[in-house]
Amino acid sequence: MKTKLVSKLKYIQLLTALSLTLGSVHAQLHADFTASPSAGCSPLIVSFRDSSTGNPTQWKWDLGNGTISFVQNPSVSYINAGTYTIKLIIKNNGGSDSISKSQFITVYENPIVNFSATPTTGCYPLHTQFTDLSIAAAGSISKWQWDFGDGVVSTQQNPNHVYTSQAQFDVKLKITNSNGCFSVIDKPSFIKINGGVKANFSYTASGNCQPPTPVNFNNSSTGTGALTYEWSFGDGGISTAKNPVHNYYNPGSYTLKLITTNVLGCTDTLVKVNGINIGAVQANFTAATSACVGSQVAITNTSAPATASSMWYFSDSSISTQINPIKTFNTPGIFQIKLVNNFGSCKDSATKNITITQKPTAAFTAVNNIACAAPVSVQFSSNSLGGATYFWNFGDGNISTLQSPTHSYNQQGNYTVSLTVANANGCKDSIAKTDFVAVAPPRIENITIDPKEGCKPLSVDFLSLVTSVQTIAQYFWEFGDGNTSTSQKPTHLYTSEGVFNVKLTVTTTGGCSDTYTRLNAVKVGHKPVPDFSATPLDGCASSGVNFYDLSTNGPATNWFWQFGDGKTSMEQNPWTDYMDTGYFTIKLIVW
Repeated sequence: MKTKLVSKLKYIQLLTALSLTLGSVHAQLHADFTASPSAGCSPLIVSFRDSSTGNPTQWKWDLGNGTISFVQNPSVSYINAGTYTIKLIIKNNGGSDSISKSQFITVYENPIVNFSATPTTGCYPLHTQFTDLSIAAAGSISKWQWDFGDGVVSTQQNPNHVYTSQAQFDVKLKITNSNGCFSVIDKPSFIKINGGVKANFSYTASGNCQPPTPVNFNNSSTGTGALTYEWSFGDGGISTAKNPVHNYYNPGSYTLKLITTNVLGCTDTLVKVNGINIGAVQANFTAATSACVGSQVAITNTSAPATASSMWYFSDSSISTQINPIKTFNTPGIFQIKLVNNFGSCKDSATKNITITQKPTAAFTAVNNIACAAPVSVQFSSNSLGGATYFWNFGDGNISTLQSPTHSYNQQGNYTVSLTVANANGCKDSIAKTDFVAVAPPRIENITIDPKEGCKPLSVDFLSLVTSVQTIAQYFWEFGDGNTSTSQKPTHLYTSEGVFNVKLTVTTTGGCSDTYTRLNAVKVGHKPVPDFSATPLDGCASSGVNFYDLSTNGPATNWFWQFGDGKTSMEQNPWTDYMDTGYFTIKLIVW
């Protein structure tokens, strides 16, 4: 023990001496660096980061643009476009190392921005065409951002803009090239709007404008300074009044024209082609004279000329402003439709009546529509209200126009039956009943048996899954041991051993039947008598014991041993070892 301790102490001492000796050795220097960003637009501010190894204590950077730095992690701004080579020298007491990265920094050239426009002075509304004169310098121009100084912007290269008010406007253009570099130019007071005018007017006339009729013109023109006016009424008449009244003596459509001018010479013209119709307006429309309750009535406005607006009044208190409305009447009766047309300043109206008829109500029943075998004769009866004609579709390709027809179905299946009834006014109603006629025999889909096997006496529950369009009138079970049952869900007690077939027959109210047989459905046996022996019956701890199944009245197919020490086995003749001393009770379950 003393020898091991001595050796261990020596080992620790050797490690300490080795550590002191290695402390005087310098790691080898290796120069390296990174930069972020390494490319961009002028002015480009770049941060350099020393990533050298070997614990340098001195740094000398040549940043390629004439800048020399002695800090570990310098930053510098590059103004001129081009590529730059970066050099780094590092030192410590043990030596030095250097690295040079050629064309490591790239500075992109900014685009040169400029534009022109024509015209730049005048009266509003002034339509100005802007022309981009910019140079991409590098790559291509990818984005234009115009600010016209009046709150309106554009991203077009050469936009056209309309100035609508008097002022001087600064215009700004920002361009961006494909490298992401941008330049901005701002031209103060570039657009000078000295003044302007905006011509506008409306007019009113009495009634439906039948000649001779006076028309009152309302001048709503705006502009800078005093305004003068030149009217042309389309019939040879003119005026220089602000709000003239003009008399039209002949029917026709007339083009109206107003020229507004201010003292600065700014002018604007408003022309309304066929702006007024004298004695030539007529309100009219077409619509059905009768319709059914709930149906859509299409109304077509045939007024001439085309109207500026229309107002429809219906005697059920509803209104519409559509030119050609679609109207639904929900109650029977005679209803009035009135059209009032606005032809600019002239109005005209038309009134017509429509009769709305109550539509019939379709309904039907049937006798013998549920059957278990084809052919089957089905008696249909219409209980429709208000019907004059009938149209039946029996769902098998056959139809009928009788009120209460009888139809024979020759194939099994489910059939959707529909009935459409119409009254003397042509109003219709329809009803369809899905799978209303069903012709199909009963079918036993499955029977469930629980349990399927066991020892006598064995009580077994039976359940069936039956599909049938008719009610099942009788269940008849045969259990295979000579016993039967007419219960829907019987329970049967098997008192003898054997393998039994189970049979079920069902019969519907229509006399159709189906039979289902399950072979070897129930297995009834007897209980085995458990017995066993073991060798040896006594011994030492950790010794093994062999167990032997001696059960009778079998054969048994399953065994479950409990050895008394917490261990179990499912083998017929198992072996186990006991790790402790004592007496152990052994249990065997067989089945």
